[in-house]
Amino acid sequence: MRKVYLAADCGAGSGRVIAGIFENGTITLEEICRFDNQPVDLNDSLHWGITRIFGEIKSGIGMAVAKYGKDVVSIGVDTWGVDYGLLDEHDRLLGIPYCYRDARTDGMIDHADSILSQPGRYEHAGLQLLHFNTLYQLLAEKRLSSSQLDRAESLLFIPDIINFWLSGVLANEATIASTSELLDAKSGQWSEELIDAYGLPKQIFKKPVEPGEILGPVKSSICVELGIDFEINVVATPSHDTAAAVAACPLESANSVYISSGTWSLMGIEAEEAFTTETANAMKLTNERGVEGTTRLLKNISGFWIFQQAKRDWDLCGLGLGYDELRELAVKAEPFQAFLNPNDPCFEKPGGMVSRIMDYFERTGQSVPEDPGVICRSVFEGLALSYRKVLKGIERVTGEKYDTLNIIGGGSQNPFLNQLAADATGCKVIAGPIEGSGLGNILAQLKADGEIGSIRSGRSIIEQSFELKAYEPGDSEVWDKASERFDALLF
Repeated sequence: MRKVYLAADCGAGSGRVIAGIFENGTITLEEICRFDNQPVDLNDSLHWGITRIFGEIKSGIGMAVAKYGKDVVSIGVDTWGVDYGLLDEHDRLLGIPYCYRDARTDGMIDHADSILSQPGRYEHAGLQLLHFNTLYQLLAEKRLSSSQLDRAESLLFIPDIINFWLSGVLANEATIASTSELLDAKSGQWSEELIDAYGLPKQIFKKPVEPGEILGPVKSSICVELGIDFEINVVATPSHDTAAAVAACPLESANSVYISSGTWSLMGIEAEEAFTTETANAMKLTNERGVEGTTRLLKNISGFWIFQQAKRDWDLCGLGLGYDELRELAVKAEPFQAFLNPNDPCFEKPGGMVSRIMDYFERTGQSVPEDPGVICRSVFEGLALSYRKVLKGIERVTGEKYDTLNIIGGGSQNPFLNQLAADATGCKVIAGPIEGSGLGNILAQLKADGEIGSIRSGRSIIEQSFELKAYEPGDSEVWDKASERFDALLF
């Protein structure tokens, strides 16, 4: 019997609706539609076109039903983290949700520290200090436009908003809520200590629901609009795209580390408990909720963002090289000509990336290459060296050694970076599946529908359904020396 589960998988660059076709014990995927999703500059502020995203997802549902009919069982939504919307007492959206790259959070970390020190926050929330976390966005909201907070009755994260508009059910899904720096890392509930300390209105935070809970059917008004005459459930899947990707990660051994690789590289382990120790804080590790009560102990690393933005600059200059061509130029470039820390704050904002890279090399006392191949190679090597550094930090915090690195998501299609990651970390790299977040979304729906008993059993289905590629580590001595030079540059 064929069953079809829809994943609305939205990243901070594009979104799509994917059909997960479950038949004969395997999953196949078909992309129903894809749409652009870029932040919109409105009056010098960056916002998300949330109504357009919702419209595209509705269209995707309609197209899937037209193709698969009553085989469509449910839909789940996953997106990037931290961003939210506020709703009033009539459940109407108050303003257009901000993009996390907006500058309004500048200075908010210092403001937060003046009320409660960062170690105090980490003890409760266990989150990596990132200026765009929801806490700092809310503090900016409070300082700049407190009238919206005064009128707010609900805070919904981006996937929560889509779920609400689809089902009519107000809920905060736990994995997306854990990106806020306001959820208690150990209990999985909202931290009253942090909410009280920062004077935030308690009523806006809804009781977190665990991934895999059925919220309800798609609203009748939407069904009428789309010509649907049967029930499709809305499932609270792992709504943070990284949580969804990790749910789909094979994790072939207990000593596995994952990287959800895309615009960001999210690197970590699936743990049974949160680590909120001083050592974990010093390593800048974050504790976010995972599936089935697990914790994702991880670190945010700037993934393909710099590469993507640099290509955009070269396109504007008429260079006209595709991603594969740029990667091949990087492969041919001499190793370790220049060292680039992809997590330097100078690379956070969009636009003018090539100039920023040149300025970075000059500022750090290095030669300034202009060749695109050398620049791209420095980005990839910087990512691989960052993976190495984060791996050692996780090992120090947990007291464990890890020998396998699972790379999932779109970035797993880059064989050059996969090999660099194996060489730099000394780990065997397993690359794939490519559609990590979409597949994790679908696994949660399979569990909600009773087709699988656990996410772990679902991972076995993924291993049977999709090709995974292995990369063995090479010469470690070269990378030991490179790591010394990289660390000297950082510190």
